[in-house]
Amino acid sequence: MTFDGVPPKIIAMIKAYYRSTTTRILVHNNLSEPFAIRSGVRQDCVLMPILFNYAIDWVLGKVLQENDGIDIAPGRGLTDLDYADDIALLTASFGDLQSMVSRVNEVAKSVLCL
Repeated sequence: MTFDGVPPKIIAMIKAYYRSTTTRILVHNNLSEPFAIRSGVRQDCVLMPILFNYAIDWVLGKVLQENDGIDIAPGRGLTDLDYADDIALLTASFGDLQSMVSRVNEVAKSVLCL
């Protein structure tokens, strides 16, 4: 986030919000001991849509290249259509799509704890 110009104070606030997050599980009326949450977002977190969109945009920005996608006009290409948690990757061939999906998967796994 620092490289994208997010102010250090905002990053520190997000980290503080998620630091020392724990949860408990209720099974058959028995409540577990608290345990640490190391990834993901808090339930009903107001930051979740922003953090999700930021992470997905970052992954797609790392993966998708200028020559990927389909031509929609001379000199204009389109690689993806995104809305909320739906993403359509656009390519000229099935082979290109398989390659693009593999690259997205590889980068997402490396940074999003998948």
